[in-house]
Amino acid sequence: MGVKPELKARKPRRANGDGSVYQDKQGRWIASLDAGIGIDGKRKRATRVRKTRQEASQALRQMQVKKQDNRLKSNERQTLNDLFQQWQTYGIPEGIRETTKQEYLYLSKRYVLPALGHKRVIDITTQVVDSWLVGMHQMGYSAITRRKARQNMNMIFKFGVKRRFIIVNPVSDSMMPKNDANYVTQVRESLSLEEWLKYLSGFKETNLDTFVHIGALLGLRRGEIIGLNWSDIDFKSNHLFVRHSARELTKHRQDGSTETTLVLNDPKTKHSKRKLVLSPEIIDSLNRQKLRQKKARLAAGSAWNDQEDAIFTTSVGTRLYPSNVYKQYGKLIKVLGLRYVRIHDLRHSVARLLLDDEVPLESVSRLLGHSSLSITMDIYAQNVQSVVDRGARGMSALYQKNQLPLVLKRRHARQ
Repeated sequence: MGVKPELKARKPRRANGDGSVYQDKQGRWIASLDAGIGIDGKRKRATRVRKTRQEASQALRQMQVKKQDNRLKSNERQTLNDLFQQWQTYGIPEGIRETTKQEYLYLSKRYVLPALGHKRVIDITTQVVDSWLVGMHQMGYSAITRRKARQNMNMIFKFGVKRRFIIVNPVSDSMMPKNDANYVTQVRESLSLEEWLKYLSGFKETNLDTFVHIGALLGLRRGEIIGLNWSDIDFKSNHLFVRHSARELTKHRQDGSTETTLVLNDPKTKHSKRKLVLSPEIIDSLNRQKLRQKKARLAAGSAWNDQEDAIFTTSVGTRLYPSNVYKQYGKLIKVLGLRYVRIHDLRHSVARLLLDDEVPLESVSRLLGHSSLSITMDIYAQNVQSVVDRGARGMSALYQKNQLPLVLKRRHARQ
């Protein structure tokens, strides 16, 4: 009894990209292998012509080995500069923000290409990447800068593997830069309750009055505060709507010069778009800001920019740049005699003070616009521990509360 056709063993097919062997009309046997994308952006195929099928199969195996060793002629002369050009054109996702794209390009042109751009891609090994990172360390670059540069190179090589320019990404197994033992973080200790009150009181009569009130009472990010428009404030219902985030966009020209503009992006995550209730203190501060802006408008006259709806503006009505706010903030801290904390540390202070006051972790997370509760827990782990301790004490109190009636009930039953 013969085996049914559908049960016969099928000859395994080569996986996509493994190549093929076939016979042409002249009877010659052809070994063909995908050689990836060429520098011109077009797909290349390497072929070998042999007299017999056996010879063609052997030739295919040799090409496969050669491909594994990154020595196919279509790619063996490609430098990292060439790969970067391909990645810049085809590898950067279209949906990312322009500011993020420009940051990618800056990292490449500032740290990666000057050191390794001239090298052939097939010559850049994990050891070469490690040596480059060590060299950056010796030049005094921080671990954060080295990690960003490494991440940028990793994206370029991942694109190369995806497009089959190369087989192995040498960055994936390279060393991850770590902070030195004497590394000093820029993050400052959050404000205590007393310091927080001094900040709100001290900044009240300054140009950054409303800026600091929103940052220290609602925990908005710097870009979110600068991105606020008057149309984002509903004075009838006393609510503030976070709809935008302002960020400086620096474009690097071919001649080495730069151009910096201000752009309004959507908030950082979908949870960052939020509706927040306004306290009387913030409403009063917004009214003071309206008065300041009105005086500035009168002083500027025809030079005032009427097209801006921004809450925080320059003397001619254009939206403030984050870098300018940072400079003003630093100067005012010294004048007011306050302990310096970064603008972003005001946000950290909001979280710490709320958690210390036993506000639920989920409420804090929603206020700050975190994409998940786990992010809040990771950032504020030290304060989250106090939340955990309160929960444990609460369960203990719940046990004690219900244990006594049970004991009395058992005694009464024995009697």
